[in-house]
Amino acid sequence: MEENVNLYCPYDKNGHKCIALELHLDNHVYYPNPCTPDCNYRRINELEEKIRKQKMEDKPMNEYKIVTVKHPNCNVPYTFSVPDHLALKAGDYVLCDTKTHAYPQVAQCITPSFRVSEDILKGLLNIAPTKLRPIVAYLSVEWCKEEKTEDEHE
Repeated sequence: MEENVNLYCPYDKNGHKCIALELHLDNHVYYPNPCTPDCNYRRINELEEKIRKQKMEDKPMNEYKIVTVKHPNCNVPYTFSVPDHLALKAGDYVLCDTKTHAYPQVAQCITPSFRVSEDILKGLLNIAPTKLRPIVAYLSVEWCKEEKTEDEHE
């Protein structure tokens, strides 16, 4: 094993060589054999401070409202982003902005709209947030029944 030039403990003023120099602040595991008692005490304090700062600096994870739909005559499900003011349920019809067409396409929701965090979107669903296309319209059905005229009754 080659000896590293920078093996001196940064916490020990006496210039002792550090047995676990590469472990300083790189790992949250407590090592029972520090190079000196002073090294161990300072290392633990720095780790605690680093964890405290990290928790304070953690920004809230981005959330996305999404829905999974199927287009007519297509068995492949697609995921789209949903506007915040719109609550969709399974079976609703929507217009989707797709990357393959110049105009919005009709689709039927196969899941209700729901919120997911960015890590779930990227990890479990394997979808990059930049690749999400939007739902542009909600289609509602309005039944119209024409009144029968007197000629039709005979």
